[in-house]
Amino acid sequence: MFEGHKTRIFLIENGVYVAKKDQKPASDQPNFGAFLGDLIADGQEVKACVVCIKARGLSENDLVSGVKIVTLNELVDWTTTSDKVIVF
Repeated sequence: MFEGHKTRIFLIENGVYVAKKDQKPASDQPNFGAFLGDLIADGQEVKACVVCIKARGLSENDLVSGVKIVTLNELVDWTTTSDKVIVF
């Protein structure tokens, strides 16, 4: 899928909702949970901020399988070891 590139996605703030499993978006809207599942199945890493997850009343059981819940220290590590960082 990524032609040999390694992609790592870190979900913060309301972005953690992207990892919510069993999403049922309108037919004309993308299913980002399914997209994340495809990325994880392809070997890409997806992590979510533990504080952001807890603040929104979510738990690991609410998330797409394979999303790892970690601290912001992990984001710092990823940022310092990445060739490029994109934030939006």
